[in-house]
Amino acid sequence: MQIKELEKKDLIRKFHITIPTAKVEKAIEDKAVDVAKTAKIDGFRTGKVPTSVIKQKYSDSLKSETLDILMKSASKEIVEKNKFQLSSTPRVHNIVFEDKKDLTFDMEMELLPVIPEIKPKEIKLQKNSAEIGKKEIEETLTKLAGDFKTFKPLAKTTVSKSGDTLLIDATGSVDGKDFPEGKVTAHHLTLGSKQFIPGFEDGLVGLKAGDKKTLDLKFPKDYWKEELKDKAVSFDVEVKEVSKEELPKIDDALAQKLQLKDEKELRSKVTESLNKYHEDITINIMKKELFDYLEDKIKFSVPTKLVEKELEHLNSSNKDNEEENKSMATRRVKIGLILSDIAKQKEINVSQDEVRQELGKQLQSMPGQQDAMLEYYKNNPEALEGIKGKVLEDKSVEFLLKEVSITEKKVTPEELTKLFQDIK
Repeated sequence: MQIKELEKKDLIRKFHITIPTAKVEKAIEDKAVDVAKTAKIDGFRTGKVPTSVIKQKYSDSLKSETLDILMKSASKEIVEKNKFQLSSTPRVHNIVFEDKKDLTFDMEMELLPVIPEIKPKEIKLQKNSAEIGKKEIEETLTKLAGDFKTFKPLAKTTVSKSGDTLLIDATGSVDGKDFPEGKVTAHHLTLGSKQFIPGFEDGLVGLKAGDKKTLDLKFPKDYWKEELKDKAVSFDVEVKEVSKEELPKIDDALAQKLQLKDEKELRSKVTESLNKYHEDITINIMKKELFDYLEDKIKFSVPTKLVEKELEHLNSSNKDNEEENKSMATRRVKIGLILSDIAKQKEINVSQDEVRQELGKQLQSMPGQQDAMLEYYKNNPEALEGIKGKVLEDKSVEFLLKEVSITEKKVTPEELTKLFQDIK
């Protein structure tokens, strides 16, 4: 086998490979012998078919499989000889494969980059800490109480205003055709809650029980459903009842509805949950700052094939922002390579228990789909490797955050939430 390097540019290596006729013929013969062991052909016993018959009957498939074997052999030889770390499967082109002639082809490889050394102590991050205040606790308790709210009907002559709750039936139509998302029956809608598209709730102010009204509106340009974006829509609405929301008191009875002993335990659980929430978003803000630093300060070439694969994934869910997706794909691949390198350097490993725990978390976040997703992961080892990769990256981030230089800053809960919203 002759291997000639054609190009050495950044992470790209290109080679021209020549495999002598004799080696090609031997590879075809070896493959034919292997096929003959199990081939079933009329007139011959299994295992007794001559290779000449095999080569005649299966000529195309033998050549195809032999070509694959020889290309993989060439790739392996190049990688082992040069101690390459590949970022993706080599690409082969310009194949010339003719009978009684040398086999030739070109092979292009893209390498993984060498990651520069990272000195964690040079990375300076700010840790924003917020103390839980009485206001935040009370607001959370009020939201919990809202899960058990009741509705007190008002007099049938009552004219609705913002803050009132209407019991409505509604049917929406686009281009004269009803659509599933536009139909609601016996739905409680609080005016001013912004549950529905702009103009819907405002259009129901001033109505009373028994009133009917047609609302001619337009879906927002950024509506979640693609086919309804910026579309004109007509809703036929009937008001069944005008009522006031009534929230239960925050007391032992409410706590017991939530499977807790009393109000004291309820308040303790809420405080604990808010502290955990603050801790999580504080870490997420620090991770964003850490990733910004890694993207900006750690310089190396990013493999184009890995970026293309990540970009394909991003475009599959959002085709409207291809330039933004390309930037995000490059960032993700770059940071992923850095974190992978840190895991290797610091011998950070992932156990099967950690993979199972992470898989459990993901399944819990998809109620009603757990069985299907579990089956998917069982049948797709690559997807399970993705779970392992995520855990490995998380552990690498955790390592870095323990090593970097951190300055603490006290902020209000509102400021912390705003900081978190700004990075999303």
